Amino acid sequence: MRKTIVLGFLLFLGFAIAFAPAGLIRIVFDRIDGATLIHPAGTIWRGQGQIVIQENPLGTLAWDLHPATVLRGALGYDFDLALPTGEQLTGTATVGFNRSFEVQVSGTVPAVLVNGFLAPYDMVISGDLVLADAALAATGGIPQAAGGQVNWSGGQVRYILSGRSLTSILPPLVAYLGEGPEATVFAQNGQTPLIKAELLDTGFAKVGITRLLTKMLDNPWPGSEPDHAVVLEVEEQVF
Repeated sequence: MRKTIVLGFLLFLGFAIAFAPAGLIRIVFDRIDGATLIHPAGTIWRGQGQIVIQENPLGTLAWDLHPATVLRGALGYDFDLALPTGEQLTGTATVGFNRSFEVQVSGTVPAVLVNGFLAPYDMVISGDLVLADAALAATGGIPQAAGGQVNWSGGQVRYILSGRSLTSILPPLVAYLGEGPEATVFAQNGQTPLIKAELLDTGFAKVGITRLLTKMLDNPWPGSEPDHAVVLEVEEQVF
């Protein structure tokens, strides 16, 4: 009788795990500030749902779990994100039971989606972003490392500065991520940094603009600093 009860319990547990509803994947999204998964379908192993980040709909996310990662104390997934504009992002994500998180993603993000995130900053860009193995790792909600790169095809940039609406044309740019949770932006084939950005463990993002970028925006910094010097720096809480 005891063996029968144990066997029955193991069978029940096996079926419960195998057919765990996709809604449990929200455990993963609880670790990502500003991210929400709605209308999940399938199972925690393989399924799909609609993803929203900071109230911006990003399309349909489909995931496929690697069961072996559970034995290492993590949930590891391959994923595809079908954007509402027709493009598709692919990548991997791993969430550890110790509150660690890693994500790596590649693909093209059109300007119309990027502008949804830039709207609070009164900025609008043209041109697409291409993510090339762009990666971010965090532990306990604190960013630890980054990698890969992000390329921007260049084009028109509209923004508001000191109450004035301004427009500039920029060449193609590339952002190199890492080794820490930081990024440095250059003109493609350029050697002088234009932007230096960093995620701080305080939850703030620090972004610095160099004198060269102010020149390229037709609003040159009036000082005598060299082109690579950061002449304007802002911080904003992001998580």
